[in-house]
This record gives sequence, C-alpha cells and structure tokens, in this order.
Amino acid sequence: MIPSVFSWHHNSCAYDATLSIYMQYGTMTKKMDTVFRTMNEDLMTQLLNNFRVSNLGNTSLNSCRDKLRLRLQQICPQKFTWGQFTSILDLLECLLTTQTDTLQRSIQCDNNHMEHDVQLQNKNCLIETGSLSPTSVQLWMTNFKESIVRKCNYCMERL
Repeated sequence: MIPSVFSWHHNSCAYDATLSIYMQYGTMTKKMDTVFRTMNEDLMTQLLNNFRVSNLGNTSLNSCRDKLRLRLQQICPQKFTWGQFTSILDLLECLLTTQTDTLQRSIQCDNNHMEHDVQLQNKNCLIETGSLSPTSVQLWMTNFKESIVRKCNYCMERL
C-alpha cells in the first residue's frame, strides 16, 4: 500500500514508508523537531526544512523525498542507487546516525574481567537486541546483558 502523502516513484517504497513516519513525528512537536535536527544535522535538518516548505504548499512531499534520495546517493551510492530497491534498515541507519556516541558496549565475564580490546562504540540510534527476545523494551534495557561463546582470558568463565 502506498502512503497517501507520497506517490511511488522508481522503487521509493522504503523512503515513502520511513518518511511518512518521520513527517508525523518530526513536524508534530518542537521537541521532536529539535531531537531529529540534532540527531543528524546533515540529513535531518534539510529533510525537516523541506517538510516545512511542503507544509506551506511551496513544494511537494515527493520533491522532499527525492532530494533526500539524491543526497543519500551522493553519500553512499552502493546502498542508495537511484531507482534501485533500498533497505529500510540501511535508510534508518543513515538517518539515525549521530555525531556523538549513543551507546558504548564492553565485554566482561561475571567476575567483572573486561576484554580491553573489545570496546564497541555506536553512533547510531538503532540498537539491536542480538539473540535476545525481550518481551518489552524496558525489560531489555534494564537487563542489558547477553552471553557470548567466548571465554574470559583470566578466569575462563563465559563472557
């Protein structure tokens, strides 16, 4: 089903679905507008400015979408080739990338020995659950721990 605000054009499905949601949340409140703009100034500020111009009737939402598509094609032509299918995950990863770390992960055993060579940083607002299947986001964030196959170099406990 094509969202009523966008007209499908050259495999724009992923963009149409994603931008329909952004348009609702990004233009709904000043707080969300600020959050999206500071999240990714390069892409989100221009996108939200284009939505504003569209709301005034000076351009179409299709034009807003196509400007984003062209910008993404410049940034990463392997993932965002014009007219080709695009993954919603790739699109969200790009749009939700921030200038600062959103999450830092480390690997440690139950004895609190930390693997120092495995400090992973995330500059994206998408956080994967890994192999866990939490029943709620709150439960998952509260128990943000997952066992892996590797063993601790110090005590040989599972990490």
